[in-house]
Amino acid sequence: MKKLEQAPRYQRDDNVKGKKTGEFGCIWKIFKILPKELKVLDIACAEGFLVWLARKGGLKETDGIEIDPDRTERGFKHLNLELQTADIFENLDIIRKYDVFILSRFFHNIGEEKSDELMKRINRKRNYMLIIKYKPGMFKENKQKRQPLATKEGLKTFLDKYELAKKSFPQQVIVAAKGKYVPLLKELRKGIAEG
Repeated sequence: MKKLEQAPRYQRDDNVKGKKTGEFGCIWKIFKILPKELKVLDIACAEGFLVWLARKGGLKETDGIEIDPDRTERGFKHLNLELQTADIFENLDIIRKYDVFILSRFFHNIGEEKSDELMKRINRKRNYMLIIKYKPGMFKENKQKRQPLATKEGLKTFLDKYELAKKSFPQQVIVAAKGKYVPLLKELRKGIAEG
């Protein structure tokens, strides 16, 4: 299995070890509002913090897939999660089992070509929802411009290709939906302000 060299970036040890949800408060609210029977897959879940959070929010059928075994081991150690250690692109068939896909700061890491490959497979489904967390601001801390798929506008443009209904929420979150899940966007908006 492929081992990643970089340290976890979007899931700080505070989150994983201390189970601190502040950075993901908006996603927590989304999990609390979504129908509990939905089946959720966190793609590139790292230690599985959002899997843990979804389960705490009542979404019992929530799984994660992560390529780095060190991260899935940390998820087991600190969050008591059994996550799938695998490459999503070698396991695209699992997509058919799920209704909701979490993609936290992921698309920009794999680039547009791989993002299209993943979205084309997801978009075969008649009904689905995406919960996407992106990077804050148009510029990195070093003043360099962010890649388009790391930004709100870049992601919205990318998702337009798939004709998805979408809403923006606080804390750099976009929720997109297709088919019977589109009305859920209005339910989420009733409980969570625009971001």
